[in-house]
This record gives sequence, C-alpha cells and structure tokens, in this order.
Amino acid sequence: MADDDLIDLEPELGDEQDFIFRSQMRVYEFLVSRWKELTSVIGVVLLGVLSFGLWENHHRDQQREGHAQIAAVERQAPEPDPMAALGLGGQDNLNDSKRVASLKETAVSMEKIAEEISGSASSFAWLNAAQYWERAGEKDAQATVLQKMKASATSPLIKWSASSQLSAYYVEKGEVAKSKEELRSFIESEKGFLVEQALFQLALVCEGAEELEEAKAALDELAKLNPDSPLMGSAAEVLVRLGSGS
Repeated sequence: MADDDLIDLEPELGDEQDFIFRSQMRVYEFLVSRWKELTSVIGVVLLGVLSFGLWENHHRDQQREGHAQIAAVERQAPEPDPMAALGLGGQDNLNDSKRVASLKETAVSMEKIAEEISGSASSFAWLNAAQYWERAGEKDAQATVLQKMKASATSPLIKWSASSQLSAYYVEKGEVAKSKEELRSFIESEKGFLVEQALFQLALVCEGAEELEEAKAALDELAKLNPDSPLMGSAAEVLVRLGSGS
C-alpha cells in the first residue's frame, strides 16, 4: 500500500517540479536578454528543482485534494498560444478581452485555493496564480501574489522562485534598489547554492545599473562563500567585463 501511495504521488510531483522550473526559466529569460551569463546556471537550477516536493505522510491527502482543485481550475483556463513555444509571439492575445477576463478569473481562483490550503500544494497554487496574472499582463498583481507566496513558502526553493521573480519585476520597473533589497534579503536568510544564485543575480542587476563596484563586491562574496561554485566560470567572465568597464 505504501508503494502504491508513492506511485500515486509521482505525477503530482512531476507537474509541480516542472511548473517551478518554468517559472524560474521566465526569470532567467528576462535577465538573459541583458546578461547572457545566466544561461550557464539553468542546468544547476534544474538539479535543485528536482529535489523539491517531498511530503510528510500526514499531509498527503490534503495535498492531493489541493492539487485536484488546482487541476479543475486549470482545465477551464485558456491554453497558451502554441506558437509562443516557438518564439513566435506571446502566450496570449491581450487585445482579446474575453481571454484576458478568463485569465484574470483563473488567477483569482488560484489565489483562493492557495489561501484555503497549506503546504506545497498552496505554494503551487500561488505559482499558478502568478503565472496567470503575468499572462493577463497584470504585472503588479503578479508581484502581489509572489509576495504572498514568499511569505508562505514551504521550502527555500519556493522562496527563491518568488524572490528571483520579484527581483526581475523590480528591474523591469526601473526600481533597482528594490531589486537589490529583495536579493539581499534572501541572501541573508538562506544557505547553500540558492544563495550563490542570488549573489550572482545581484551582481548582474548591479552591472545592468552600472554600479560596477557593487557588482564586483557581490561576485567577491560569491567566491568567498564557495570557491568551487559552478557559477565561478560565469562570474569570472563578468569580472573581466566589469574590469574593462571601470
């Protein structure tokens, strides 16, 4: 029976891991358009994502129920334009008022689910809500959801998914100080490779804002934290560029 329970959970875990990874990819796609070095860390991010999603036995029934609610709402949502996967346009036509209204309705429903359940299923619902607000072109509403997701995060990975996206959101709005504050808050409260990612992203944010000394300081902090970090190769390339720009 125990083995059957584990088998039943595998599809849910796979869906959640894939969704978190896609959320991370959207952040990196935004930043890579400015700083190509982030492409080198995607594979390492995936390793972290694959470790996410283990449940305590007494939470399993609740998690299944929560994911069932999420799936029911998603079945009613508009499918993304398949051409978007080929880089040929966006996921949605924002001039289609009915489509946008449906996306917003889906986002609100996801938020309601997230507030009513707990654990990793709640985090998954927040992630979905953020995605649908983004698809509807409501970036401020997306950021509000990401803040809630961060506050209720059940793991460092979920918290990083929210913080990294919030950092990108602030950069896009031209609020570099808030972007740096978001990353620094994560760095000071967590440990491990996710902190290394945050330091590297902080360096890139500073570079984009032409705050070169602060960018160098973030990379120096990364090197001291873990000289063998898989990010050090990319960090060295950034340092060369920073040196040529100083």
